[in-house]
Amino acid sequence: MKKSSYLLLSVALLIAQPSELVKASEIGLWYTGANPDYKPFSTDYGFGLTWEQSLTDTSSLSLLYNETDFNPSGPVVGRLIVKSWTELAYRHQLDGDFYIAGSYTSADTTGGTYDGLGIHVGHSIQWTKHLSSKIQVGHIDTKFSDYQLEGSLTYQLSDDIKVALKLRDFHEWDYTAYEAGFLYSF
Repeated sequence: MKKSSYLLLSVALLIAQPSELVKASEIGLWYTGANPDYKPFSTDYGFGLTWEQSLTDTSSLSLLYNETDFNPSGPVVGRLIVKSWTELAYRHQLDGDFYIAGSYTSADTTGGTYDGLGIHVGHSIQWTKHLSSKIQVGHIDTKFSDYQLEGSLTYQLSDDIKVALKLRDFHEWDYTAYEAGFLYSF
């Protein structure tokens, strides 16, 4: 079993435990297109899962797991294929719509595991009762430093169901992930 699979299982067991602090949970299924910015490599498609657990009114824990195989460019161009990508993050809401987050990222590749810590800052906007957006910038260190930009647009269909579009761009890994997701809150 891959290291990221153990991480996913550990978090799943953690959320299965009842707690008075637990406020709300959200799971998501995403369809991803990973587009390397280096043109000889094609866009590869796959699926991902997300989970977010509110811990308090101002903090949450989230997990992203994606099994889209792709050839990144950047400093590893042509030397490896990313097999899966896992991110575990703790997010704290600041005053207003701003938040900060700390993360652990692990990329399982044909060249080994690239993992490390990250720091992020973001801004969320609730445009209407049903429409929200988020933009986030961050820095991750997975054997080499990288800057990450993420933007998303979410539409709430009902109290429990949302659809979302997300773009995640990595400067040094040199790829952009285009994602469409279906989210369920409980």
